[in-house]
Amino acid sequence: MKAIWLSIVMMAAAALGVSGQAVERNYDRFKDLTSITISLGKTPMDSNSNSMSLSLTTEFTGQKVPDDPAAYLSLVVTSREWKLLRADLTLRAIVDDERITVGKFERNYSDVYRGATIEAATMRVPTATLRKLVEAKNVEFQFMGSETMFSQAELDRMKLFLEAIGK
Repeated sequence: MKAIWLSIVMMAAAALGVSGQAVERNYDRFKDLTSITISLGKTPMDSNSNSMSLSLTTEFTGQKVPDDPAAYLSLVVTSREWKLLRADLTLRAIVDDERITVGKFERNYSDVYRGATIEAATMRVPTATLRKLVEAKNVEFQFMGSETMFSQAELDRMKLFLEAIGK
C-alpha cells in the first residue's frame, strides 16, 4: 500500500509542477557560503496529510562555483504514517534503455509535528549523472518499489540547475 501511495504522490508531483521554477541562489556574506537550489516538484497536502517534495541543491564556500560542485537531491515526505522512509531508498533509473543507479537516499530527519510525521532524506548525485538525465529522451525511475517517469518539467528544472552551476 505504501508503494502505491508513493507512486501516486510522485506522479502527482510531476503533474502539478512547481509554483516557482526559478533557481534560488543565496550568499551568506558572514559565513562566505553560497547555496543554489531548485524545487523539482511538490504535492499538496491531501485529506490524510500526505505530501512530498523534491529539490536539488549545492552549497560551497565563496561565490564562485567550484569545478566539481556536490549536488544533492533532497526528499521531504509528510505523512500520518511513521517511518514511511524505512525501505530501501535506492533510486534506480532507466535512461534511454541504460540501467543506472542514481544513488541512495540517506535518512537525515524524522519528527512528529501536529500529528503528522515529517521525514527527510538526502542523496549526493554526481553532476555527470544529472547531465545524463537531462539529455535523455526517456527517463524512468524506480523508488521504494514504485515505478514512474520524470516529467519534462522536472527534467527542465534539473537542466536549469545545471546551467546555474555552469555544468
